[in-house]
Amino acid sequence: MTVNFFLVVAAAFLVSWMIGANSVSAAFAPVVGTKAGGVLRGALFAGIFGLIGAIVQGGNVAGTVGSGLIRGVELTTVTASIILLTAAALIIFGVFSHVPIPIAFTVVGGVLGAGLGLGYPLNMSNVQVIAATWIAIPFVSIFLGYAFSMALRFFLDKEDSETTLDTLVFVIGAFCAYTAGANLVGLAVGPLVHNIDLSLKILLFLGGATILLGAWIGGPRIVNAVSKDYSELGARRSACALAVATVIAQIATIMGIPVSFNEVIIASIIGSGLIVGVGGIQFKKIAKTVLSWIGSFFASMGITWIATIVFV
Repeated sequence: MTVNFFLVVAAAFLVSWMIGANSVSAAFAPVVGTKAGGVLRGALFAGIFGLIGAIVQGGNVAGTVGSGLIRGVELTTVTASIILLTAAALIIFGVFSHVPIPIAFTVVGGVLGAGLGLGYPLNMSNVQVIAATWIAIPFVSIFLGYAFSMALRFFLDKEDSETTLDTLVFVIGAFCAYTAGANLVGLAVGPLVHNIDLSLKILLFLGGATILLGAWIGGPRIVNAVSKDYSELGARRSACALAVATVIAQIATIMGIPVSFNEVIIASIIGSGLIVGVGGIQFKKIAKTVLSWIGSFFASMGITWIATIVFV
């Protein structure tokens, strides 16, 4: 086994760890925010459901990332290492600079940049579908967030709904963590599909197990921080935000499209808040977040483009 092999495996596990610690654990945070579970237990449950999702449905997105974006080429260990390490570096930069960097945007941008650096044509039909999905998600999430909030307000009265809402948030949070694992594990293991002598199921299991460890060990801090934000939103808006994220991400997973859970959840929170008006919406913060998403995508594409030309 070569140094390149160990490097690409380490890079894939690093990205999987980050998925568990940041994205999957955050999906379960509303459960803690509504006092339906403790922080450590919530992080562990998030990892378990994420592992199950990775094993059961992770192959769709892994196929897209591994071979659906570039025509006529299979990613080598060196190229896969460049893609995953670039994504990990950008995410780490985002953590320390308090800028949200979506894993989906960085990995997909990295794969496209690598394809351009190698001189191969991109699979524009798939790229266009992914781009259209990312652009449509905020608008669909806002609409569904508003619609779900109206439905909950209509069917559940304030006096008798606390227990029902807590149970609903737990169930939706579990399914959201499951869907996060199913959608995001492919970003970590997809670049490895054609250059490691392991079956896809084994790669998905290893990626899911690393997501579990990331959520359990690295997730409590994220769960504790995010749960405070959700506790301020209340159980109704938390349930709506997670329900919208789950529905959209599950459809995207079936189609093999990687998505950013931050994008879906933030937009659905905005939609659910429109019931009480637009006064609480922080437009400057939203604009900064959107710019960071766009910037991370093109930064990842540019870095991998140059690195592939130099090192491959």
